Amino acid sequence: MSADTITTLNFIIHSLVIGAAAWLLVRFIIRDALRRCILANLAVLMCLFAPQNISFQDLLPQPSPAPVLPSIPPTFKASWRITVAPALPSPTVAGPLHPSWGLNEVVIGLTRLSWLVTAALLLRLALQCLSVQRWAWGLRHLDREEMEFLRHSVLECAGPPALSSASETAQSSRGLEHSKTLSRIRVFDHTGTPCVAGWFFPVIAVPASAFGSLTPHQWRWLLRHEGEHLRIHDTLVVLLQKIVRSFLWWNPFAHALIEEYARAREEACDAAAVGEEADHAAYADFLLEWAATSTPQSACVMPISHSLPARRLKLRLVALMEARGVRKKLGALFVLASAAFFLIVPVVAASFGITIASAQDAPKPQANESLLDTRVYKVAPDFLASPGVAKTARELLEQKGVSFPPGASAIYQPATSQLVVRNTRTNIQLIESIIDQLQTVPGMALCTCKLIQANDFIGAHESILSQKEADELIRSAMQQKGADVLSAPSISMKFDQRAMVEVGQEVMPKVLPDGKLSGVMKFVGSKIKLTASSPVEGKTTLEAKVDLGLDLDSATPWLPSKDKAADWDRILIFSVASQAALASGETLLLHLKTSKKPVTVLITATALKPDGQNAGSFNATSTKVPPASQGRDMPEKNKAAGNGSDMATRVYRVPADFGKGKKPVEYLEKNGVVFAEGTDVQLADGSMTVRNTQKNLDLIEGLLLKNMTADGPLGVSIKLSVHVVEVEEGKTLGEWNPEKMTWRREPDSAPVSIRQAPPEVRHLFSAAGVMTEAQFQTLLGSINGRNGVLLDSLPGKGVKNNERAVFAMPAALGGGDLAVRPLITSSSGSLSLALQFPDLIPSPKRLMTSTVMVWDGQTVAFSGIPSEKEKVFRVIFITARLDYPADDGKK
Repeated sequence: MSADTITTLNFIIHSLVIGAAAWLLVRFIIRDALRRCILANLAVLMCLFAPQNISFQDLLPQPSPAPVLPSIPPTFKASWRITVAPALPSPTVAGPLHPSWGLNEVVIGLTRLSWLVTAALLLRLALQCLSVQRWAWGLRHLDREEMEFLRHSVLECAGPPALSSASETAQSSRGLEHSKTLSRIRVFDHTGTPCVAGWFFPVIAVPASAFGSLTPHQWRWLLRHEGEHLRIHDTLVVLLQKIVRSFLWWNPFAHALIEEYARAREEACDAAAVGEEADHAAYADFLLEWAATSTPQSACVMPISHSLPARRLKLRLVALMEARGVRKKLGALFVLASAAFFLIVPVVAASFGITIASAQDAPKPQANESLLDTRVYKVAPDFLASPGVAKTARELLEQKGVSFPPGASAIYQPATSQLVVRNTRTNIQLIESIIDQLQTVPGMALCTCKLIQANDFIGAHESILSQKEADELIRSAMQQKGADVLSAPSISMKFDQRAMVEVGQEVMPKVLPDGKLSGVMKFVGSKIKLTASSPVEGKTTLEAKVDLGLDLDSATPWLPSKDKAADWDRILIFSVASQAALASGETLLLHLKTSKKPVTVLITATALKPDGQNAGSFNATSTKVPPASQGRDMPEKNKAAGNGSDMATRVYRVPADFGKGKKPVEYLEKNGVVFAEGTDVQLADGSMTVRNTQKNLDLIEGLLLKNMTADGPLGVSIKLSVHVVEVEEGKTLGEWNPEKMTWRREPDSAPVSIRQAPPEVRHLFSAAGVMTEAQFQTLLGSINGRNGVLLDSLPGKGVKNNERAVFAMPAALGGGDLAVRPLITSSSGSLSLALQFPDLIPSPKRLMTSTVMVWDGQTVAFSGIPSEKEKVFRVIFITARLDYPADDGKK
């Protein structure tokens, strides 16, 4: 369960526990109406606010940021993008066919429903408040006759004045109280029940018919009852309770406490109405007469008597007949007991619910958990780039649920692809599992498509064949007379991403006299769209759509006509689509009906590892670097710096002026490197051999890399050279064989097919390989002057680290600009080349950027797709060499 789920469930549990405890106390223990009224009102508020203090605390508190190492210069980040088909927008990753709903999803759905209901109830309450307030403001004041009648009735009911001075004072006080009450009376002319209405400056609303039907004694009851509501500001309390009930509409105890408050409030007002009268039966009959009124009462008003709910009226009458007294004051003992109750109940409620430890899914704390350990992990260069959200290693781990107590930290060093983590042992175990999960790369799918045209369909439509069954079916089909293979393309792709393979030629629609096109673009040949979902139980759900365009005027309808342009009106497109769950090596068979011979489509899905090797199963994955369990502990400062178990030896390549005249040990110690017992450093022939702790070796690597990439005359520059090879139609360079250092082609293999590529794929390049300097020179010697092959060398350029160099491609070779941005990644001479290839159709969205890692002096080759006009394809070779200043030829 997530932390949000636990918080929500705990809030519900705590609100129910607090409400239940308060309701039991108010309902069965407290008898006095005033005390029940106060307790019920406070308990309703506690049901909403007390669980917030218990449940909505920060489950995983974040400490203040820990000190971190100095910032490392940012590197140029990019990723491989080898294009083998037109790039299409990736669809939304589809989940399993039958998604499972966990507790987190259920709680989220119910929470959203609760907020919708709360919003609806609050809107309804706001409309009711506006309606009642407008009604109260629209009531008329008492006229002169009604005012005189009420004053006469009140004085008559009060009896003759007493003779004592104390009685005179009490009589004067009651007269003043009656005068204030009379000023708040308003009259409505329709039939209804006396009530208190209005939220701000509430008034007593009485029907006009009451002036001719009520006796002076009954008027006294009415004014005392409603005057008590005004005295305790009951309307504002009720409004606050209705707001709380809108949030706690799901809590039955909140509703029960509000009902207890309403009943206790009416009992207190009834007690104020009858005063010290001994006979309460007449007042009970008075209430029953008003309750019998059939006229519906407006919402959000407090009538003197109402038959709904009947239980409330019944309990009021029982309290009247028992002549229960109502206290005038709460009492100090009651106040102290209530305060103790409201302090203890939340503490007891907090012992219920779900523990916070479940939110972290972390192992149980071990001994010495407060101690912090430091570990170093080897991670992939794109460790931070893969999630796409976090900017730092600490942010990434915090998003995965790792807490960082005071003094803990996580630092990623891009120069060495290392992650240095300082945390508790429990969190380090969680971090190791997160690293392994992030660096586990899922496999890929290789889809091979065969379109076979024969006199009849082959096999059964939408059947799934094993590898042996598919081979036997193809072998028997090719033995039939008139059978022909239209196309057999293959493509490797990632899971849950759409790929498309096209073999054919696009045909533009005709231009009408008004300048508009006659329709959409058509094509001659095959277009296959494929999507392989993430594997489930060793199978991938393959979605396939096959479109076949036929030229009815051509001798081979599925191929473009060579003697004349295709007629757009004569082209027909036929389609078939299906999906199936395939294991690695299985084949989906589809039947495609056409106006010519029927076509059988065979699509075979094979599992590949990320390195391109056959995986055997779609569940196969691989890890970019060794697992996190092989991470090493970094010794603490109080440990011996020369601990032999942490010693390592590394050889660095350094410039001739390294140390600026100082001894290597002095220079390195000045820059923060510690040399303890058992460590040493040797400098000879441009190489420096160092034996030290892994931490100090990493510091030396960062120091050398900083010196190499520094601006100025002492910084290392990169010399770039570009060669372009152009191959005519029908010619081929074959396949590069690194063992023999030559380009070769099998004797019985057909030459490379040069077809007209659609505009979406022109001048896109894919990686062909990386060669050493000797291999590249051998290649240049074998192709230089070869018939049908044109070799051109562009002027070389020297640039600084992370500086962009632009090469203008010759117009005869298609033109455009080739941009190269080199980045030195280690002092040993490794470089990262970010490449941006030219495109004949300029568009920012179409530019392709690739990144490749090479060593000093190596050459990377990129092959292109044939262009439409020149009928040629090209191979671009980029060579990068480090240029050390004043090194006397030593590298």
